[in-house]
Amino acid sequence: MAINLGGAPLNIANGIREFAIASPNQIAIIDGARSITYRELFERACRLANALLAANLKRGVAVGVLMGNRLEYSEVAAGCAMAGFPIVPINPRQTADENTYIFEHSEAQALIYDAALAAVLPSKLPATVWAIEGTAAHPNYENLIASYPATDPGVVVDENEPFCIAYTSGTTGLPKAAKISGVRARGLMRVFKDATEASQDDRILLTLPLYHATGGMCGVGTALNAGACIVLQRKFSASQFWQEAIDSHATMLVYIGELGRYLMNQPPSALERSHTITKGFGNGLRADVWAEFVERTGVKRLVEF
Repeated sequence: MAINLGGAPLNIANGIREFAIASPNQIAIIDGARSITYRELFERACRLANALLAANLKRGVAVGVLMGNRLEYSEVAAGCAMAGFPIVPINPRQTADENTYIFEHSEAQALIYDAALAAVLPSKLPATVWAIEGTAAHPNYENLIASYPATDPGVVVDENEPFCIAYTSGTTGLPKAAKISGVRARGLMRVFKDATEASQDDRILLTLPLYHATGGMCGVGTALNAGACIVLQRKFSASQFWQEAIDSHATMLVYIGELGRYLMNQPPSALERSHTITKGFGNGLRADVWAEFVERTGVKRLVEF
């Protein structure tokens, strides 16, 4: 069931509520052997939102998110949005020093991180730090949210309040921050749903990092707005991509230009024509790579932005 936009503010919090109502029993995300429905995504986001509110953080302060592609990422972003706290997505490939700069510059007052990434934690941490899969140093995320109710906190969030504080890679100096409002994020999350005519029958193969807008907002958002399923991969592998597409019964892909080039640099394989992907969207696919990609894979509907 598609989302029908009404008169409610176009923020992420209202989007999450709409998704849960529109497609409650539809699988929202598959992460390996784990999966979550839209109702479960909403309930877990509510638990996190209530936990954040109980932490007595000042309204509007940022929450750092340090993790790779995993099921919890979307619920963390949703829960923070529902409580009125913008997220600061942190690239897990950066060093501890780089992450320290971003954390301090954003003035984040909380951090949710994957315990496997403890080696690249910022050097100065706030009082509120929760670890996914747990550590001795910080409270376990799963245990924590389980202790809070799955009821909607009902926080009123203006659509112009920031949803996310995104940082550039810093290749031309120190990373620079860009605040993305709720209404702008909703726009990024919806535009490709219409352009690709995505529906709840689609399974979107997502190998791009969720800390980046193309994967975390455009990719996830397209699925959420259509009631489709995200088939999440922990990382991109050019040699395994088509087998993953076949195994997951994917119908759509999300790309950046380099992804297409890496795939075309692989030796031609029968797997390139054995999948069920019929469309995709992304940016930066060169014209010569585009032509070869369409010819070899049979994926003819590609939407560029």
